[in-house]
Order: sequence, then structure tokens, then C-alpha cells
Amino acid sequence: SPWMPLPDAGAVRARVFAYLAKRRAIVEKILGKLEKLIGQPGGGIYGAGLNTLDLDQIFPLARLHLEAAFDADPRKQGKEILGLTIYPPEALRDWRGRYLIVSSYAFQEEICRQLHYLQERGVELVTLYDKEPR
Repeated sequence: SPWMPLPDAGAVRARVFAYLAKRRAIVEKILGKLEKLIGQPGGGIYGAGLNTLDLDQIFPLARLHLEAAFDADPRKQGKEILGLTIYPPEALRDWRGRYLIVSSYAFQEEICRQLHYLQERGVELVTLYDKEPR
């Protein structure tokens, strides 16, 4: 029959509040990580897409000493995001920054594996998301 019972309003409300609380906890954790970087020179950001623009909405990245953005997408390279020139990942080989924010949810682990060599020369890879190991 076309008639479907409506879900219990209390149960829906509980699910919505649980989701919002989880989202707030994620945002608070990200803010905490970014606030620690205020005043530190030599920052960069990897990922010149929507995730970075969204991040800038919750934490204005102009508060950090970011020197450059990096992205693997050739269509973005040479353009700007938030006033930062976007360079290809290979440019990181010569980059002498101190920390690199990895601004990607979907590809965070993959990016960190590719950029592991930066950690060996003392660059801090700042990840934003604590993801459950699969």
C-alpha cells in the first residue's frame, strides 16, 4: 500500500541531535588543530578544493602564515585559492615549509602516504580527520 507509517518524531529528533553533536565534535577538533598553528611560520595547505573553502568558513585560513597551496589536479595548478598560488605536488620537493595541512577527507590517508618523505625532513603533516581504520 502507498501508506507508510511516519517515523517516530522523538526517534528522528534523537538521530538529528546525535548527528549534530558528532559534527560539532569533529569541527571542534579541527579548530583545535588549526588554532595551534597560529603564529607558526612556514605553512602550506594540500588540497585546493571545496574542502579547503569549507574549512576557511569555519576557520579563516588567513589567520595562519600559509605560503602556498598544493594540488594534484593540473587544472588548478597556477591558479589561486584564498590568495595562495596552487602548485603541483612535485613543488613540495623544493618547498622549505614547516607544516602542511592535508585538506581532504576522502584522500587524507593516500596523500599522507605520498608525502611521507616530507616528515623525514621535519615537515609536520597536519591531518584534520580522525578516521576509523577500515
